[in-house]
Amino acid sequence: KIMASRKRQRSARGSEEEGKEAAGTSGRGQQQQQEGGHPAPSRRRSERLARRERKAREAARAKDAAAAAAVEAVFANPLLRGKVLFFKLDLERKTRTDEDIYEAVDEWLED
Repeated sequence: KIMASRKRQRSARGSEEEGKEAAGTSGRGQQQQQEGGHPAPSRRRSERLARRERKAREAARAKDAAAAAAVEAVFANPLLRGKVLFFKLDLERKTRTDEDIYEAVDEWLED
């Protein structure tokens, strides 16, 4: 008896959902139709998206600020600054070519 009543409830629920789908609405919340038949984004979704984007921007700012503080701390120490610049110049000396340097100088002079 219990199984039969559950089956009747499911079939009744299924026929209600089919009727709603045919009418173009859903039982979980109605969305307005835009041109072209695509549902309009809900206000709640756009607010959540804006909140998520704001948090991402704030995290990026905090990361940039932390990186700037670290660079400042390293370059404040003369020994570390000398070591960083030594290896940076050594790397550039090994990787850059004369042609590349001439092009960079020409671009710099143009600006």
